[in-house]
Amino acid sequence: MEHIKNIQQALDVFNSNNFLITDEKKIDSVVFSCVDFLESFGFYVRRPLKKTAVNSTQMLITYYYNSLFNKVPDILPVRDDVKDRVIAKQLIERLKSDFDLKTKDALSMSENIIIILLRNWEVYGIDKGLLCSFAVFGQGKLKFITDRAISTLNSSKYNEERCLAMADNWAESYLNENGNELGYI
Repeated sequence: MEHIKNIQQALDVFNSNNFLITDEKKIDSVVFSCVDFLESFGFYVRRPLKKTAVNSTQMLITYYYNSLFNKVPDILPVRDDVKDRVIAKQLIERLKSDFDLKTKDALSMSENIIIILLRNWEVYGIDKGLLCSFAVFGQGKLKFITDRAISTLNSSKYNEERCLAMADNWAESYLNENGNELGYI
């Protein structure tokens, strides 16, 4: 019941006209209360992926090498700007055609693929040496790596959507049952 009280308090703060609390903090309060509630029942809730403003293939390549340095600092990157741009363009074109995406959305998906690959490269059984260049995203012989990251991305989005739908259904049924007491119906 403590989790429900926390959700109610978060909703009260969210609905308040307190101008000292930003909308982002209000939303975070509700989100984290709901996540705590779901986790108390054993659900695994994946936090949203952080996004940056990657808006070109060159920024995507730079993002990869910066992320690589942060996640696997003992690797010496091998950059080849011309090859990296060709591979990045092929990756973006593939995502655009396979998923019917705009360039901006394909860049965002590529960024998420980078995040997932750098989190899971050991789980995927990828040799550390392959990570040293952007060629790891090649759409020829190494296409399986991108496919694996896309599969992980799709399954995590499915799980996130399912958890959100369950939370919405629970909140709706709870408000239907207890809405008068809470002043919502």
